[in-house]
Amino acid sequence: MILQGRVMRSHMAAIDYFASQLLTPQLKSHIILKIRFIKNLPVCGFTEVDGYNSQGKPREFILEIQRGMSEKELLCTFAHELCHVKQYAYGELNEKGTRWLSRKYDNVPYNQTPWEKEAYKTEERLYKQWLQMNN
Repeated sequence: MILQGRVMRSHMAAIDYFASQLLTPQLKSHIILKIRFIKNLPVCGFTEVDGYNSQGKPREFILEIQRGMSEKELLCTFAHELCHVKQYAYGELNEKGTRWLSRKYDNVPYNQTPWEKEAYKTEERLYKQWLQMNN
């Protein structure tokens, strides 16, 4: 995985761990993450597809992260957004956020969509694993 952006070494290690838990080693080696910290971002984080491989599959991503969060919020946000990277990279979620596992979703509240439910569950699990490994 190639990581671009100003990220603290300890955060880089967490991001690498989260990606290792979500992606196969082969896929992880082809992922490019560009991390941008944004002041006054209205959400904790946001993932956007930024580039594709020769087969048209998403492999480059921009993670916009709200500046000024606590350490726990930041690590949970990294885990959450990396779950979305996984969803895009494996073709589980389309870029418009309207199809999940080939099923169309219209007029579903944000926090009730299956991709957000998975990301919230995943962030908790990965954050707890990371804490156990680093305490």
